[in-house]
Amino acid sequence: MALAIDSPEFRAMPETIQAPANVRSGDPSPVGAGQPSVDSLGATSNPIGGVIMLAVAFWLLAWVVKIHFFLPYFGWVCREYPLEFAFFPQLAASAWVSLLAYLLPLVAGTLALRSSSRRTWQFAALTLTTGAGVLCVHLNSYNDATFVTSFWSGLWLLWLTTRDPRRSQSIALHGPLLAQGVISLMFLGGAVGKLTPEYWNGTALYHIYFLQKDNFIYPWVRTTLDETTLRSLATVFSRAVIFAEFGIALLVFRPSRGTLLLSAGTMVGIAVISTSFLFSVMGSLIGIALAAARLCPGSPCGQTRQLPTAITTAHTS
Repeated sequence: MALAIDSPEFRAMPETIQAPANVRSGDPSPVGAGQPSVDSLGATSNPIGGVIMLAVAFWLLAWVVKIHFFLPYFGWVCREYPLEFAFFPQLAASAWVSLLAYLLPLVAGTLALRSSSRRTWQFAALTLTTGAGVLCVHLNSYNDATFVTSFWSGLWLLWLTTRDPRRSQSIALHGPLLAQGVISLMFLGGAVGKLTPEYWNGTALYHIYFLQKDNFIYPWVRTTLDETTLRSLATVFSRAVIFAEFGIALLVFRPSRGTLLLSAGTMVGIAVISTSFLFSVMGSLIGIALAAARLCPGSPCGQTRQLPTAITTAHTS
């Protein structure tokens, strides 16, 4: 059933998914008539400006969590001890390529946080995505999951910055669904990768967490429980992790503000019980989860809500 413009349900909808003021007031002029161009819309008038800033900030946070490792690694180790593979072109192992691919997104992202220009946001999103994409395949960095999650989060940011901010209903409809899709894809990869005997019987996490880690409660657990109990606990913990990752992956079929916040909370929890360095992997995903939650109108995202004909026409014309 269509929502009446003066109904309590419509007035309760976030401004970002309501119709433009000229449509609500009965003005038949098309969207954009007499309004500033999209490129001139800044952070204060662009309803998705704050969302973009939030996602960029978390993306940069993920990028700098291990800056104490990446800078000397790309800037010195890779130059002093270059990889040599005859099969790959020289650029694929170039220390300068990997260093620039790491530094340029830091500069572009910082500029985006200090700007209200939509073009600057688009340039930053493109730079962030390109830098992460290069490091995903570069021989010096391909094995670090930081760049995989940053690349997919960058694609979401690139999509968001290239949307017309005046068509906010479409953004509120598709943005959360795409963000949950990216997060679910990453968790699906993690869950499938753990479908091995060593993870299922707990052996892998027994050694990685319960024997080797000195943070959280692991030292106390080692001194309190005997080896048999510790191995049993590791088995339960490992299987719980696998089921949890599959659970997050399935949330893409029912995206909502709640599932996005649940995804973000789960990632924070994983980093807390593992190592703070995991924020380099999870940070960009947490960012798009929180940003998309701000876009989500509250009801399950990705479901088309029937609106008055005038509003639907205005947003699709």
